[in-house]
Formats: sequence, structure tokens, C-alpha cells
Amino acid sequence: MEWERASTDEIDQLIDQFASLSAAAVARLCSLIAEVDRRQSWMKDGARTLTDWVSARLRLRHSEARRITTLALRLADLPELGTRFSDGDLSLDQVEAIARMATQETESDLIEEALGLTNAALDLKARRTRPHSEVSPSDEIGRLYRQWNLDSSEMKFNGMMRGEAGRVLDSAIDEIVDQHPPNPETGMFDPYPVRAAEALLMLAGGGQVEAQITVFVSEDGVAELDNTAPISSAVLKRLACDATARPVSTTGHVGIGRRSRQIPGWLRELLDYRDGRSCQFPGCHLTRWLQAHHIQHWVDGGPTDLDNLILLCSYHHRFLHTNGWHITRGRDGAFQFRRTDWTVFPQPRQELAPRLRHLVRSP
Repeated sequence: MEWERASTDEIDQLIDQFASLSAAAVARLCSLIAEVDRRQSWMKDGARTLTDWVSARLRLRHSEARRITTLALRLADLPELGTRFSDGDLSLDQVEAIARMATQETESDLIEEALGLTNAALDLKARRTRPHSEVSPSDEIGRLYRQWNLDSSEMKFNGMMRGEAGRVLDSAIDEIVDQHPPNPETGMFDPYPVRAAEALLMLAGGGQVEAQITVFVSEDGVAELDNTAPISSAVLKRLACDATARPVSTTGHVGIGRRSRQIPGWLRELLDYRDGRSCQFPGCHLTRWLQAHHIQHWVDGGPTDLDNLILLCSYHHRFLHTNGWHITRGRDGAFQFRRTDWTVFPQPRQELAPRLRHLVRSP
């Protein structure tokens, strides 16, 4: 696109137009998702939930699929908000905030009010309007949320605990921090947050038991810990000072062939590493209690080799066997899930219709 020939005013107008077009497209997508839910047609593709199906079909992260699905189902009860969204009058963020507050009786007034508010002010209003959830102190000790970044090089966590539980953790961390010696390289104490993070890690390991880590080494010498980003040799040396490091090669043919259907521990470890400890069925985000599936079934002569194994949750493991779905490999070696008629799920993204392609590509 040769936007340099457009004036600044024209670019400003085009930004507004395409922002409205984007909102209108998401609105129509939400209405289609609501119709898919009404027909329950997502079930035929093996999804555990509508969100899982949306994640696979639209190739979205599960968190984003949940966002779109939640809004789609909410808009089914808010016709005026859905219409204004489809007309491009409101952004996705505005519609989400209004949908958290609105009923069919209040949506008109909330829409008009939202048009005069910043997103920050609208979000604040939505938070304050949301009913307070009364939770008895005896119901739960607290909550902990853990989230890896995109390349798994860092983990962020946050949460809350009841006062007494938080005090126990706080005191345990402080006790270790107070005993922490100065940094031998600088002769000075590390900042408190650094020492607190190390104290938490010591608590996780029991404070006394030496940790054991598995280092996966690729053909080109790149080293990774289990399901994390690549690590440098310096980091590996530092970890080896406090833990026993066990190197595992990920190259070459790996497996035991037809000797046994049972998967030995070392092979399961490699399978977990290759598949990122998550169910490989499109759209599924489960990472616990996974099962190893023979792509070519054992009874059909399939070997217990890494290339013939894939991680699935129990639901999708059962679904494949019960419904006769198939797993193949694409030209790039990636797994492909196929229905009983051998069509690929999810289907490749179709090109834009000519009139839509002209709409979005023309200056």
C-alpha cells in the first residue's frame, strides 16, 4: 500500500474507517459464534468447549478465544449493543466493558454514557458496577496465578492469600532473606526482591534437598530446560552449582520400536518436552494428566517411538478412538488432525473474497 501519497487528513480518516471496520468484523464474528453455540455444531469437531473450538478454528490463543466467546454469548442477550458494535460505533474494549454491566433495560443509557468516557473511566465504572462476591474465609485459603511469557523465558505469578496464610509465607521468606549472605562478587547484599525470589525458590525445593534438572540438548547444541526458552552456557553452569544437571539429546531416532506398548520414563520425558506438556488437539489448552497416544495404533503395528507418539488429554484421546479421526504429518512435519472423511481440522484459512480484498487493500 502506497500510503505516502495520501494526505495526513486522509490517513486520519482511513484509521477511523478501518477501526470501525475492524469492530464491525469482530461483531459479525461474535454473532456467528453465538449461532454455532445455538446449533451446538462445535461438538462434532471434538472440542471440549465452545472456547476450545473457537481457539482452534480461529487459531487464537486460548485466552483470546475465551474473550471473544464470552462476549459473543453475552451479546446474544444485548441486541442494541450488538447492533451498535456491528455498525462500528463502539470498539471491542468499549463493548466488553458495557457488556459486563448492561441489561436489556440499561444498555441504551450505558452506550450513550460510554461514548463520552475514556477507556480507563469506562473500565473503572464496570469494576465498580460488578456485584461484590461474598466468599467465606473458610471457603478458600487463597489463589495463585502463574503465567509464562511467550518464549517461556520468564514466569510471572500473582495472587492473594487470607491473612493468616499470607503471614506464614511472609515470615518464611523473611527468615531466609535475613540469613542470606552478601553477594560474593560485589560484597554487597542483593536487593530485597532478588533475595526474596531466591528464598521462595528454596522453599519450593524444601530448602535442603538438592534439585535435579533435565537439560535437553538439540543437534546444534542449543540447551533448554523442560518447556522453557533456550538457556546460555553461563546460566547452565550457575544452575549446575545448586542442582544435578542431566543432559538428554533430542536428536536421531528415539524409541523402543515393537518391544513394548508401554512407554518408558525416559521416552515419556522426551515426549513431554517435544509437545510442550500440553494436549496437541487443536484448541485444547490442557497441560495436566495427559496421555501418550500411538499415532499408528499398537495393534496395527505401530512402534513405541517418539515419531509415532503424541500427547493428548483423556477427552481427546478417547474422542480420536471413538470417532475414528486420524493424525497425519504435513510437509513441514507438523501434526494434522483429520476427520473421518480425511478433511483437515481446522481447515486452512480461506482468502478474502474479492470485494473484501478490494475494500481493505485500496487506498
